[in-house]
Amino acid sequence: MIVDQQSLDISVELAQGFRPDATIIRNLVNTGYSAGCNLGARYAHGETLIFLNPDAAFLVMEDPYVLADSVETHNALVGPIVLDSEHSDITIVKKWTTPARQTRVLLLPRRLKLGMKQLANDEYVSGPCLAVKARHFQAVGGFDERYFLYREEETLARRLKKIGVACFLDPRVAVSHVGGTSTSQVPEFAHRQGIRSEVLFYVTHLPKAAAAWVTLVLAGRLLASSFVAPLVRVFGVRRGHPSLWYLRALRELHRGWGARSVTPPAPP
Repeated sequence: MIVDQQSLDISVELAQGFRPDATIIRNLVNTGYSAGCNLGARYAHGETLIFLNPDAAFLVMEDPYVLADSVETHNALVGPIVLDSEHSDITIVKKWTTPARQTRVLLLPRRLKLGMKQLANDEYVSGPCLAVKARHFQAVGGFDERYFLYREEETLARRLKKIGVACFLDPRVAVSHVGGTSTSQVPEFAHRQGIRSEVLFYVTHLPKAAAAWVTLVLAGRLLASSFVAPLVRVFGVRRGHPSLWYLRALRELHRGWGARSVTPPAPP
């Protein structure tokens, strides 16, 4: 099953060429990643749901079946190993977001990479492919459609944890992921959604005081970056956004705090 959200290229035709038997669901408006996944899930008939990004692909034909078997065996939300275009391992396992962890991430950004294993209670898989039992997905209401882009994986993992469904990383299965294929078409919109989703997540899942604190840290970082941006661009220390970008990001931060709806990006 393929969910197409307002694409303007020939990707649907290419997909149909590979799988003439695939069901195509055409959404005339881009409603975001979470809503698109939920739309496909509503029309699916199998016992296991596998969500795969459009810029990702299984490396072995049998891998979807192995992943589905892993879901059944471990009664879990399962993710595969993720490889980039050069087949380097870029699999990411993240810890639950807490005020202390997020403050550290905002002040000292880095990626957390762990070994392939049964994940701890406070860990989840972040990536372009996830598999879960359909009844579990339905029981928790699927992905939270307030998130247009980003933060949907941890939100789903938290929902599933409440009904006793753990997270698992299966090293037997690998997917290749080009990364940024969709977001690169609307980079400014994607960046803004990253900020909005971050703050929306804080408001939804952290205590109110903690959400306010982490949001202030993020706002401070953006504001400081807006002042430093001209120097960064002049001296060429690293590639940076112009000051106006950070100020627009602050506006998106406010939209996330108020859980305001998203206006889809104009087709590129």
